Amino acid sequence: LVGTGKFFLIINPIVSMLIFFSTVKPYDLVQVFSRIGLPYKAGFMLLLSLRMLSLAVSELRNIMDVQKARGIEVDSRNPFKRVANLIPVFVPLVIRIMGLAWELSITLMVRGFGYSRERSYAFPLRWSSRDTIAIILIAIFYTGIIAVKLAGFSTYYMIAGV
Repeated sequence: LVGTGKFFLIINPIVSMLIFFSTVKPYDLVQVFSRIGLPYKAGFMLLLSLRMLSLAVSELRNIMDVQKARGIEVDSRNPFKRVANLIPVFVPLVIRIMGLAWELSITLMVRGFGYSRERSYAFPLRWSSRDTIAIILIAIFYTGIIAVKLAGFSTYYMIAGV
């Protein structure tokens, strides 16, 4: 039972993040950040970092495939050799990412990003009754978890040795 609890302790954040990022549009996330008082540029920077991360992974796969096709050994069981073999992969990756960042900066400059402090959105977010119901259900769920924990029905402890 304790092992199952630890399994869910590890899996729960992973599944939660997967569900969150597969259901929430990044554009909506930037709007929410702006609405709670975070500067638009900070929210946009977060959006771009998520986008660049996925582009970097895609480029890494492409470069590794190209290097394998050229006969360069990329995968190895020896960890020291694996690190040494990744140098021919990371040099083109860094060059490609810098090129993408340069193109993005030029695009943002041409479009006038940051020129005006006033932001307008093509599809502004609206609070609905479904949002209220979801917040209430989440609050009830976590209140129930805390109540079960405080009542002593849980044998799993978050801190080792308690």
